[in-house]
Amino acid sequence: MLLENKSRPLSQDPREVYDIVELSDSEDHSHIWYWCTTTLPHLIGTPLSILSWAFSIRFLLLLWRSLWDGNGKPGIVAACYFGTQLSLLIARVADDGWRFLCTNPRLRPRLRLAGSQVPHADVIITTCGEEIDVVMDTVRAACDLDYPADRYRILVADDAANPDLEMQIAAMATRTPVTLLYYARPTRGGMKAGNMNSALNYLHSLGGTEYCTFCDVDMIFEPDFLRATLALLVSDDRVGVAVVPQRFYNVPTNDPLYQSLNVDGKFDEIQRDSMNCAWVTGPGVVFRCRAIRDIGGFPENALAEDILTGFTLQGRGWKVVYCREELQFGLVPDTFKAHVTQRMKWFVGRLRNSRRLNCAIFSPKVKGMTWKQRISAICHCASPIASMMNRPLCSWI
Repeated sequence: MLLENKSRPLSQDPREVYDIVELSDSEDHSHIWYWCTTTLPHLIGTPLSILSWAFSIRFLLLLWRSLWDGNGKPGIVAACYFGTQLSLLIARVADDGWRFLCTNPRLRPRLRLAGSQVPHADVIITTCGEEIDVVMDTVRAACDLDYPADRYRILVADDAANPDLEMQIAAMATRTPVTLLYYARPTRGGMKAGNMNSALNYLHSLGGTEYCTFCDVDMIFEPDFLRATLALLVSDDRVGVAVVPQRFYNVPTNDPLYQSLNVDGKFDEIQRDSMNCAWVTGPGVVFRCRAIRDIGGFPENALAEDILTGFTLQGRGWKVVYCREELQFGLVPDTFKAHVTQRMKWFVGRLRNSRRLNCAIFSPKVKGMTWKQRISAICHCASPIASMMNRPLCSWI
């Protein structure tokens, strides 16, 4: 639970006018990249989905006929196999159904905050027992952002309360012009979201800012991160969060386990954003603090608190926008076991989200969603439920 911010803001003057410029895209509307990113998925995505569903339905009908037209009743194994294939079809429909809503594919313009007159922001790096070298690399990148040093603070929120890390943060704080702080909450609870809420409350007690971003300990921000994302928030008071795609620098050759998530970041999220249905996916997103307080803080005890936060914000009428630029790079799991563990966590997290949102149908948390946002959320909730009998066994595929 977040506390109300009653402290004096850091020089927040509502009369301040920020200089926002739009960057010219090298991939203009005549370029093949723009066509492949927007028009091509829109033109072929729906027909391919329908064709795939048609083949699956035909296969199920043939399977049904072969099972029931023989002598006697089908065995348990055959019946389970049919049920598994049927659940896979339902899951595929849930995964792809939202694409039918995308009628106006477009790219959101690339914006930048120019000059030194920029809003104050907090960069919060969450950690819990990771290697100190990895943490310090992330902290150094945050200190080197192309942003006035007196306009942002960095807080390392350490749930492991590592004294060695605290000492290194204190030493670096003396060498950087940016305000660098260390924080370990007194009591642990609420999982990662609990650490995030506690960190926000701590910063509010020091003097709040209007915007905050959370960075996973293995993510490195590009220098333009704050100027690009904050430009989207200050240009529209109803934008509650700006989402940035995740990119990784240790993906194996040919990406055999699809760890890069390129299709999600370069196609799916752009299509969702064109419908104002973007999802909050992972770290490196920038929030308006007022929006987080409006929903009572980040939902605690959730394995997929990021997506759940996004749906809750949309349910309160806040906008979720997608910044398509590659502004952060991180690490993917480097062992097969860690990869499967990560995918299982995502799957179970989606199941829990479905329960907390009542499948996005009856929950008051989604009351303020548009009908497109509601269908998108229903697809998110329905997919893991439909595939729950087989997805845990093959989540690595």
